[in-house]
Amino acid sequence: MKHRAWIFIAVVIAIIVIAFIIFRFNTKGFVPQEFSEARMNGAKTAQKIVLLSDSSLITLEEIATLEDIGRTKEALQKVSQELADIATVREEAIMLASQLERMAKLIPKIEPAEARIAATEAVSAEVALVSRLLSYNDVLLSLFELLKTKFEGKVIPELAISTLIERLNKEALAINEFNRVFNDAMDAFDKFF
Repeated sequence: MKHRAWIFIAVVIAIIVIAFIIFRFNTKGFVPQEFSEARMNGAKTAQKIVLLSDSSLITLEEIATLEDIGRTKEALQKVSQELADIATVREEAIMLASQLERMAKLIPKIEPAEARIAATEAVSAEVALVSRLLSYNDVLLSLFELLKTKFEGKVIPELAISTLIERLNKEALAINEFNRVFNDAMDAFDKFF
């Protein structure tokens, strides 16, 4: 009789352990649909920001070329256009921040916990990226305003321009690093699904 009780207990424990293992390792994760939608919308917005930023850098090179060949009036027109475009980048960054906010609110609903942790890391990195992007945008705005002043005929020390370009490069490096962290965390997140 005792032997049967021990066998019964062993079988029950084995069933519980097997059920736990099956549940733990065979459970499909859960991601709220709204999280996925916010992620896709955020990716589209981020892509727009990248395109606009790349365009600004190309325009900056064109302005330098125009200045070198003495066509300051055309350079001034390009600067004026770029000042208007910079406002668009700021608006897009704010839209990206709102998508990240949506994602952050939905993180607690993600299963399993490891995926939740990866999502948290990704969203945190992207929030930091948006902060640096806004800073980058402010420096770029300052640079174009300084160039506008210069092309309007006022004397601007070259050190002021080179200092702003140096700051732009530092912000770009930080943005790239946060983007790498975000992508790595999202890759880890995606492995759960």
